[in-house]
Amino acid sequence: MADLIVGLVSAVFEAFFEGTGRCLLSLFGLRHPHHLTSFFTGMTFWIFVGLLAYTAFHR
Repeated sequence: MADLIVGLVSAVFEAFFEGTGRCLLSLFGLRHPHHLTSFFTGMTFWIFVGLLAYTAFHR
């Protein structure tokens, strides 16, 4: 049961980061980016957004 939950969570995170990265890279003209490139681009974007939110709301 635990393996199923871990697999589902990893699949959701992978799809979320990869989808975000694919959308961002398409803004720069890359129509079919590699999966790994999309994943790391999406991860970088969400880390950047998280850091911005942390600095904006943390006192």
